[in-house]
Amino acid sequence: LIAMLAAAEDGSRVAAALPARARRFMAAFWPGPLTIIVPAREDLPEVLLGGGRTIGLRIPDHPAALALLRAAGRPLATTSANLSGQPAACTAAEAAEQLGDTVDLILDAGPCPGGTASTVVDCTVDPPAILRDGPVTAAMLAAVSPGEA
Repeated sequence: LIAMLAAAEDGSRVAAALPARARRFMAAFWPGPLTIIVPAREDLPEVLLGGGRTIGLRIPDHPAALALLRAAGRPLATTSANLSGQPAACTAAEAAEQLGDTVDLILDAGPCPGGTASTVVDCTVDPPAILRDGPVTAAMLAAVSPGEA
């Protein structure tokens, strides 16, 4: 699962550490399509970690998502709005078609921008490793933190 944040400083609520390179990536690409993997806090429930000790952090670049996160007042554990192996759901109708009655609520704030899954970069290894390609490229990461992506 990913912990969606309203602000970068919320990362300390779920992360055991925010390495300097992770903070540089956060400053450069958030809000936006970059998920950063960092060590998880020891007190997080196992269900959030999928058997590991890391957690993904992201600040979405969508006003409705940010408003929801601010209203919640804490990071929210989230998944994609589509079934594994299915195309990304970019509208509420597409999400409803895939998820059906497995969810209690779908927030319809219009089409999602982009349509491409976020880049995922693992900042628990040195140098950081891109685990999933997305809109933030290796060259963009390297420009922010040379030799680290």
